[in-house]
This record gives sequence, structure tokens and C-alpha cells, in this order.
Amino acid sequence: MLVFLCYKNRMSSEKGSGLIRVSVATRCCIKIDNRYALVASLNDFRRGVRSLSPPGGGVKTTDLGRRYLATEMGAKNFEKDNDLRFRLSPAQLENFADWLENTSELEENAAAREFHDELVSERHLLTSEEARQVTFTPRQAPEAALPWVEMPMWSYLGGVLKLVNTYAFERIYDATVPAQVEARLAAAAGPEALLELVTAQEIRNGRSLYSTITN
Repeated sequence: MLVFLCYKNRMSSEKGSGLIRVSVATRCCIKIDNRYALVASLNDFRRGVRSLSPPGGGVKTTDLGRRYLATEMGAKNFEKDNDLRFRLSPAQLENFADWLENTSELEENAAAREFHDELVSERHLLTSEEARQVTFTPRQAPEAALPWVEMPMWSYLGGVLKLVNTYAFERIYDATVPAQVEARLAAAAGPEALLELVTAQEIRNGRSLYSTITN
């Protein structure tokens, strides 16, 4: 069974709709010399702002999964193709959480795809061959560690940054990185680069010496 962390944000710019936004994503935990490799947001970077987060991104469902969510749970306004980012009635949230933990209608290798997209295609920090050498293990967490906790959730919707009422389900993967790829990442990291190595304490503090750290 897959284990998803779930975060929620009560603040909303869509109070009149009666719907909540659901977002399902993967996060890749990459540890190098007791520090964690985080990537800089490209949107913020272009605006001269540094914010860091673990590599990762949206999870897709199959055509069958999308039809099931639409017909059985009333999911609507899917933001992009079969990405699990859509609107849902709050009354269906528990049903969706159950479906998410047990369904076979999720894409395989989402973590590897997102890692390649972020480190190779978007930031050009690794080659495709180097990225393929990295493997990912889904992290198992005890049920007690999966509360719905409040957090701010800003999203680019229609090109506009909005604060929306979001329940964000995140699947954590631990990366196993070969020594030569680890060395490449370490060499690419820096306070003005698109990759930064930070400590666990900096993550808990929500910032490094140079950057803000988000989820």
C-alpha cells in the first residue's frame, strides 16, 4: 500500500465555490554528505527570488482513473490532462484518500520522471544517462505520522499566483545516488545555483543562509 502525507490549507481564494483543490505529488529525498539536495524554483529564480524545495511534481492517473474520479466522486476542473490536480467536494475527501492509497490507476515511476524533468530537462544539471542511474524507494511511514496539517499552498493557476484551499497529498521517495552522480550534484550546488545542499536544521527552520525553503 502506498503511503501519502497529506497537508491542508484552510485559506481560500475560492470560498464561494464550495469545492476544495486536491493536488497529488511526489517528493524526492536526495541526501549528500548529511545534507539534502533541494532545487531552486525556476519561476522565483527568474524573478530574482530564491526558494528551494525537494525535486518532485505532479502524479498522473490513467484515463480509467480519471473517469472513475469524475463519475463516482464528482471530481472536476482537472488542471492538466490526467494530472491529479482538480476540484472536489469536501464530502468526498475521505473517499479520495482511500482510493489514492489503494488504487492501481497511478502512473509508475513518477519519481524518476519528475527527477529527470527537474534535474535534466529543466535545469540541465545531469545528463539523461546519469539520471537513469538514480533509483527511488518509496518511504513507508506509520499511520500516526500522516495527519492533515495546515500549511500555506500557493499555486500558479492560469499564470496567476493564487492562494487556494488545497489538500496536498505527497508521496516521499528516498533516492539512491551513485558516487559519480553524487559528485556531479555536489559540484553543481551553490548559493547562486539552481541546486543547493542544506542541513536538516535549515529545512526545519524554513530557510538556509541564502534561500527560503518551502515544502
